[in-house]
Amino acid sequence: MDGQYQNSISTLPNLGVYRYEKIFKIYQTTDNQYFYNLIQSVFLPEKLDERALFYITVREQQPWTTVSFNAYQTIELWWLILLTNKIFNPFELPASGTVIKVIKPEYVPDILKEINAALQ
Repeated sequence: MDGQYQNSISTLPNLGVYRYEKIFKIYQTTDNQYFYNLIQSVFLPEKLDERALFYITVREQQPWTTVSFNAYQTIELWWLILLTNKIFNPFELPASGTVIKVIKPEYVPDILKEINAALQ
């Protein structure tokens, strides 16, 4: 079963560059319903170079999309923050005072390219 990326399917809307869904190929069922193969896993290296990171302290409990916006000025990189911090439940919100590791914005495009290459 060969899939396609959503942005190559003209009948579906294009996804922004930072969207989590953009990483995964889409497949179709026999009744033409689209689905993502979310069984594939996305991982970052076990040890990230400290020079590529900065840290933020969450001042109050907030959704990951807000943490993403505060770090990157977009809500769409929430998933990268969770991967960077090895958090696997996006419904578990960071408590006030939590220190979060964040990849510096200038390294994000290269990280996204590496993730996409690893999933090909």
